[in-house]
Amino acid sequence: MKKILTGIMCTAAVLAFTGCGTTKEAGAAGGAGGDIPPALSIYNFEQPIEDGDISDASGNELSGYAGGDGTLTDGKFGKAMVFNGSDCYVTLDESV
Repeated sequence: MKKILTGIMCTAAVLAFTGCGTTKEAGAAGGAGGDIPPALSIYNFEQPIEDGDISDASGNELSGYAGGDGTLTDGKFGKAMVFNGSDCYVTLDESV
């Protein structure tokens, strides 16, 4: 009985120490709560790829480059890039 009571007390102490059982408002998505920083670049593939250039939709003008035989197709929520699994890739500028 003493071991069970000690175990319950230790569990309660751990729960109280870690904040379990308390109510808090959920933070923003991202794991740590708080504000999410703006995206540095966004590649939504809505613009045609011309000369391998993938335009940046964030407004930061940090275009990517599509190499290989990747193509655009209709996805569930807009366009998507199709990779063939061997020589298709996207590279980003070193500043990204």
